[in-house]
Amino acid sequence: KRRASVPMANLRAVSAGLASLALAAAAPEQVHVAIADETSFAVSFFTAEECSQPVVQYTVDGETRTSQASSVQYLEDAGYHHHAKITGLSSGSSYTYRVGDLDADVDGCGASGEYTLRTPHDSTQRSLDFMIFGDLGSRKNGNGDSTMDYLNKVQDDIELVWHAGDVSYADDAFLHPGCVLHFCYETVWNDFMNEMAEVGMTTLPWMVTPGNHEADCHDPACLARGLYRKSLQNFTAYNARFRMPSEETQGTLNMHYSFNAGPAHFLSLDLETGYPGAAEETRYVLPCGGFGDQVAWIEADLAAANASRAERPWIFVAGHHPMYNAGTRNTAMADAIEELLYKYNVDAMFTGHVHSYERDYPVYQGVTESTSYTGIRSPVHILVGGAGNDEMRDDQRRRLNEDKYGVKDPSPAHEQDERAYSRTEDTSWVAVQDKGYFGVGMVHIHNDTHMHFEYVRTTAQEVMDEVWIIKDHNV
Repeated sequence: KRRASVPMANLRAVSAGLASLALAAAAPEQVHVAIADETSFAVSFFTAEECSQPVVQYTVDGETRTSQASSVQYLEDAGYHHHAKITGLSSGSSYTYRVGDLDADVDGCGASGEYTLRTPHDSTQRSLDFMIFGDLGSRKNGNGDSTMDYLNKVQDDIELVWHAGDVSYADDAFLHPGCVLHFCYETVWNDFMNEMAEVGMTTLPWMVTPGNHEADCHDPACLARGLYRKSLQNFTAYNARFRMPSEETQGTLNMHYSFNAGPAHFLSLDLETGYPGAAEETRYVLPCGGFGDQVAWIEADLAAANASRAERPWIFVAGHHPMYNAGTRNTAMADAIEELLYKYNVDAMFTGHVHSYERDYPVYQGVTESTSYTGIRSPVHILVGGAGNDEMRDDQRRRLNEDKYGVKDPSPAHEQDERAYSRTEDTSWVAVQDKGYFGVGMVHIHNDTHMHFEYVRTTAQEVMDEVWIIKDHNV
């Protein structure tokens, strides 16, 4: 349920109370931030109890300000998710903030300690560093330790994190001991969100896109109980827990939206339901979809971004399912959006879903444009789907490859993995693959024309692959 907004006059009258609140009540948790627009951030947090006046209090130029949060509870007795927009921020700056309830002594929702967020630089600074990955999941149920540790290590060196779907893997909770016959979906979500808060998401903007594992809860406990089925389908938990800038960019919920940072424009896409023939266009396990005409939105957004190349020369797209993966091309996705990516000269498309790494040569309509990355017209497709997840043990990876390619291979898992893609129809556009390690992408924009991409094996804490993309035009 959503709460009515509280008049700002009332908030001003009691805003001084937040700073002196004792933390005796249950403190808010799962605190994270996201870009709203060039001068605003969204601040999100969770409370186990309903709050009378959930707010974010922050300081700008020595002035204490208070922003009222909207609240939603999507599942009875599962807590409340709060989102507030804080405004008047400058680029490349740091701000302290707290979250909580002004009436904490009354209703039991506490106030947090003090956090610090950092806003990215604007386009006047022609460089930007960010991390990109898909398919992470909780430390407890998955394999995300090395990636979370690496993120914690480098958080001071980057300005944002872009998460290309398959966020918490809460829908896989029932596959793990202790949850086979129990409802653990919300527990996994909560654990994961707190883990991410511990590795920098209270400070860095965490921008997410939907993956298939956000679609619904389909464990036996969910499917057997009508309330759970109804409340936890069609990306409900995902859309309630985050606050992405769809309102600011005419997108839809947290499904598709765009944002700016430094000299770059970013489009986060719904590649699960957002085009005809999408993998979950109308159903995953439970019915889903219906998030508007994303394809029309993509064209309008890209046209505007392309017209602003002088200010932001780089355009990136991210989503969960890949358009190109080894020798396969997602025809339905390509039919829907590939021409738009080419028409507006998108520089790179980042995806996940396949639990590995792949960098492709510039490719368009299944034809490799060049084996060089200098002066190219076609987008560079980069798959970074091996951040962690809970499906990436050797035996599972081998079965996934067997299912995909229809070939049983008795050889050891690592050898089978290395040969799997060679069975596809055409691998001419594939430059580099890594299928045996967890890893993330690091993007370093140096100026208007030079971008350096690194693939870091977080398991080994080493750079496995790198490439320079060098532009000689913006058309």
